[in-house]
Amino acid sequence: MTRVEGLELDAAVRLLEGEGYRVETVEARSRKGVDGSDAKRVIRVLELTDRPERTVQLVYAEFRTAAQDQ
Repeated sequence: MTRVEGLELDAAVRLLEGEGYRVETVEARSRKGVDGSDAKRVIRVLELTDRPERTVQLVYAEFRTAAQDQ
């Protein structure tokens, strides 16, 4: 399986589905949240071995990657 940590969520899903995996996604959030987030990035990958199909769970979080105007 290709390592996808740090990739944008959509790109990671496409890549893993192309490799034949079924993909589940879970969002991780901080209590404060992220104002003005502009990217969803994968922060953890878990291979779920208890499923009948080859399945991975992608945990993602929202990030602000653009600089803030002052």
